[in-house]
This record gives sequence, structure tokens and C-alpha cells, in this order.
Amino acid sequence: MRSRNCEIELNRRKSSVKELCYSIWTGNWPERSQLDPATIRMYIDWCNEAKEDVKFAAREFPSLVQYVSRYRKFDVEKSSPDDVVNASLNTQYFLDKCSSKSAQRSAQAMELWGTKQHGSWIIPDLQQYSPTRYSEILTACDKKSWSRDLLEKTRPILASAWSSQQQQVASQSCEAPVRPARWTPVLLTQQETKLSKFDQFLKQTSLVKEMKPSPISMSGSELESMLSDLQLRADRCKELVALGATDIKTQEQEAERARQLQAAREAEAARREAAARAERERRAAAERAAAAQRDAAARAAEAARQRKQAERRQILNSVELN
Repeated sequence: MRSRNCEIELNRRKSSVKELCYSIWTGNWPERSQLDPATIRMYIDWCNEAKEDVKFAAREFPSLVQYVSRYRKFDVEKSSPDDVVNASLNTQYFLDKCSSKSAQRSAQAMELWGTKQHGSWIIPDLQQYSPTRYSEILTACDKKSWSRDLLEKTRPILASAWSSQQQQVASQSCEAPVRPARWTPVLLTQQETKLSKFDQFLKQTSLVKEMKPSPISMSGSELESMLSDLQLRADRCKELVALGATDIKTQEQEAERARQLQAAREAEAARREAAARAERERRAAAERAAAAQRDAAARAAEAARQRKQAERRQILNSVELN
């Protein structure tokens, strides 16, 4: 009975806070005139904190709902090892949210401001996040929830996968080309793949370490030593990848400059060839004009010669007739 009464009182207070903030946010707060400044400031601070809760829920709640939707009915026995590992890691991540109370904070904010559990009005923008599913998040965070059972079922497979992956990354290191050879896109992609595996393993291990009991067989000191060494190699790999990307960019710039230079040379050669061709055509045209002029002069001379001959014949004919 006492628990029931506490729940009723808590719900009443939630409804009161919701109604108060609605009045403050809408500017319809007639009771303000009856309150002292300290109380007014306190109420406004409450509602400012509520706004932060709403923003927090909008950021966090979608991924929480996505987790519940994906793994609530997850069947370990019918799933691939990779899917089981992902389920285990995602479950640990979700339960970390529960341990930090951020999942509960997000779900409770959705309950208060996104549903009509504690008042008839809601914040419309929250509807896109399915706020009525807040109880699924709270249930999944319970100490005897299905999410904790799922973590237990996936632990052996995760332990085996982690050990296998640890052996793989432990034997890898990034490589740079031996001078005077330069970086190639293929070599850079290979190193980027290695770096991605380093980062993925380190990220996964940060989650695996939080599991109790730990699925990692090595001791704490051995694990930290291994991770320290791996982080150093990952950092070195990141440096090499950056150098490779810079070198390839430099090569691309050099190739572009060479291309532009070659294009300029070809353009200059084409210009010179065009100029030479134009000069040849000009000379040929001049020669044709000169030849035509000579031909015209010859024809004129021939015509003049023929006229003179005709004139002589006419004179001769004139003499003979007399």
C-alpha cells in the first residue's frame, strides 16, 4: 500500500510539473503574480532542466528503441557468430546506458513530455521518436530483464570471437613503401583496412572489459599491456595512413601539373603548327596570285602581239590593193 501511495504521489507531482512548465513555456502563467522572485526563479530553473531532458531524450531515445526492436526477440542459436557478437556488444552498450541512468532519463522524459500519462498535452516534436515505447526501455534495464539474459547467452561466443580477433590483430602492423618507391592507392587501402581493424578491436574491447564476469581469459595486467602495445601500433598506423594519403595527394598534384604542362606544350605546338600552316597557305596564295598575274600579263602580251600582227596584215593588204 505504501508503495502504491508513493507511486500515486509521484505521478501527481509529475503532472503538476508538466502543467507548470506548460504555463511557463506558453507565457500563460497567471499564478506568477502571487509568487515571490525566488520561487519564480526556482520554477523556471526546473523547467529549463526539463528542456534539457527533452533535448537529451531526442538524442538518446532513438538508438535505445532501435536496440529493443532489434534484439528483444533475438535468437542466439539461429544467428550467425558475427550477429551474436554484435548482439553481445550492443547489449553491453545498452546496459552501460542503463548503469549510467541515461537510458532511464531518456525514457522518463519521453513518458512525461511525449505521452499523455501525466497530462493531456504533449510536445509534438517528440512524436517522431515513438515516445509511448518508453516502458520497453525501462523494462530492458531491469535487473532481471531479457537484455541481461541475452548478454549471458552471447558471452561464450563473444569470448571465442574476441580471442580469435585478438590473435589476428596481434600479428598485424602497418607498412610504408620502401624508398624510393612511393605510396600507391592499393597500398594505402590495405593500411586503412588494418587501421580500421585496430580501431574496431580497441572499441570492442572497451565494451568487453565492462562485462562481469569478463569473457577475456587473460589477466588484467596482460590485457592492459596488450592494449597498450596495440594502441601504439594503431597510432603508428594512423600516422602512416596520413603520410600515405598526403603522398598520394602530392602525386596527384604532380601528375596534374605534368598534365597541364604537357597540355600547354601540345597547345604551343599546335599553335606553332597552325601558324606555320597559315604561313604556308599565305605563301601559296601569294604564289597563286603571282602566277595568275603572270598568266594575265602573258595573255595581255599575246593579245597585244596578235593585234600588232593583225594591224600589219591590214597595212599589207591595203598596200597590195593599191
